[in-house]
Amino acid sequence: MRGMIVGRFQPFHNGHLNAIKYILNEVDDLIVIIAASQQSHQPDNPFTAGERYDMIHNTLVDELKDLTRVIVIPANDVKDNGLWVAHITRLVPKFDIVYTNNPLTEHLFSLTDKEVRRPPLYEREDYNAKGQKRMEGTSSKSSCGSD
Repeated sequence: MRGMIVGRFQPFHNGHLNAIKYILNEVDDLIVIIAASQQSHQPDNPFTAGERYDMIHNTLVDELKDLTRVIVIPANDVKDNGLWVAHITRLVPKFDIVYTNNPLTEHLFSLTDKEVRRPPLYEREDYNAKGQKRMEGTSSKSSCGSD
């Protein structure tokens, strides 16, 4: 069984890491989608897709050692919720379960034949992008996309 998690990972933090570890205990393989990969150099999206890929890859190498069960794929945003699921689905290998805590992502995938699960949140107040950006002294406004 293959799972998929979608996030902007701006930045990749311990909450994301713990979600990935949790999910890997439930599935054989995991696809990690770097959403809105075209966005960077903005207050809410400071990192490029390449920088986010490196953060994710390097952290997972350090923590998991073996990445044969993880596929990391950058995906541009199509800015159209009606097309977004089809866009993501065509970019990735076949998957069975979508993991998300984002209400919009949950809703959009619930309209398909895919199972949707919520990974547990890990110290949410400390490990979310807004909290990370506050600690780094940058501002972050609310968005409906995943961190």
